[in-house]
Amino acid sequence: MFLLLLKIFFTLFIGLLIILYLNQLRVCRRYPVPSPPLIPILGHIIELGSTAEAIHTNILRLIDTYGKVIQLWIGPFDHYYFISDIDITNKILSSTKLIEKSHAYDLLAPWLGYGLLLSGGEKWHKRRKMLTPAFHFTILEQSINTFTIASDIFVKNLKKHVDGGNFDVYPYITLLGLDIICQTAMGIDINAQMQSDSEYVTAVRDVCQIVFERIFSAIQQSDFIFYNFTKNGKVFKKSLKILHNLTNKVIEERRQLLIDSMKNNTTKPNKIINKEVIDDLEVQEKKEKMVFMDVLLKSTIDGKPLTNSDIREEVDTFMFEGHDTVSSGLSFTLYLLANHPEVQNQVFEEIREICGDDLKKHATLSDLNKMTYLEAVIKESMRIYPPVPIVGRKLSEDLPLENGVLRKNTRPSIMIYSIHHNPEYFPDPEAFKPERFLTQAQNKHYFSYIPFSAGSRNCIGQKFAMYEMKSTITNVIRHYKLFS
Repeated sequence: MFLLLLKIFFTLFIGLLIILYLNQLRVCRRYPVPSPPLIPILGHIIELGSTAEAIHTNILRLIDTYGKVIQLWIGPFDHYYFISDIDITNKILSSTKLIEKSHAYDLLAPWLGYGLLLSGGEKWHKRRKMLTPAFHFTILEQSINTFTIASDIFVKNLKKHVDGGNFDVYPYITLLGLDIICQTAMGIDINAQMQSDSEYVTAVRDVCQIVFERIFSAIQQSDFIFYNFTKNGKVFKKSLKILHNLTNKVIEERRQLLIDSMKNNTTKPNKIINKEVIDDLEVQEKKEKMVFMDVLLKSTIDGKPLTNSDIREEVDTFMFEGHDTVSSGLSFTLYLLANHPEVQNQVFEEIREICGDDLKKHATLSDLNKMTYLEAVIKESMRIYPPVPIVGRKLSEDLPLENGVLRKNTRPSIMIYSIHHNPEYFPDPEAFKPERFLTQAQNKHYFSYIPFSAGSRNCIGQKFAMYEMKSTITNVIRHYKLFS
């Protein structure tokens, strides 16, 4: 009896594998897009490798081999497209319908919830409209002082490495980014640069690292396995509690401050997300600094104020996007400046001409706007090393192409790194040439340069990020000469 059951199970199992493989073949024939040879059931797992670096390198290699649009199967169910064609990129990113993010982003949901980064549909459209005033010129101008204070500490922390050997600047920059984002998002000082082993800083570091590891781990993709049978799952839950507790605490405190100020008639309670909020920001500038959370506390959607949960989603989203990607951009820019002394000297001369030699006089927003060469340097750095090298979507409908169709419910990934390194758009693409961005002619096609993504779901905080990078680099270059 046991042998009979075993034979039945084995037969059914083999039959299932055959059905899954035939389905893969059916899809590939119906939706013909170039791909490497398909291994039954496994798809292209072996072709890609197991580490993040190997996967990225192999995808770029396959794009070079098979063309600007390729399809890959990760096992029998997960069907992906990897795209470095700017016309198809334009179709996807410009669409008002194809705004759903791919499933990899869902791994961030326990921390960020479904705010601006992860939400889709009507919720995303309403949130995007609501958040626009949070990046109004007035708030950006107020943030410059925060950038300056934090970068002063950063500059002091680098002093220990003067006349020393090479060192990794990234850990210092992530702490700088945390100090800036906590102050601009929540109005609190966590002193990450002075207390790098604090509970909150450690929790942020652990959560970011664990999410990154989960993306490239087939076993940890399962919530059941991750939370119940892995060490990472236990650390993740503990760290999330720390992060959410702090955000919740600050929301309650600032909400109470707003209520108290309304009682004292210092803040109008009926301001909503339109021109009146912008006017209110300009009035607020004369009184006291307004942070990201304050804008959310004063905002409404469909006439209703945001709940604490709504606010936490957006604050935590701003926290993640604002410190992680900017830290990467800053690190690579400083690295490139250290490796190109002639460019570094030109940056220094531009800063010196605008700011003078008095190190106590910090760069203003007006000063930063004049630094066109520094901006070109940062843009070229983000071309070579885009802080977000891949952007994922989920197709809610079939997408017709000239020579095929991308099928519904699959996950196209825009290969920003590959687009930025295409010699059709950037001759001699591996060379560091900031002058590419000193003329309008460099950008032959809008979608050939997309470090902040593009279309309706582009980065809402890209001006904030650029000012933060310019302010920090200005402070560093005024104090030190970089070598590598």
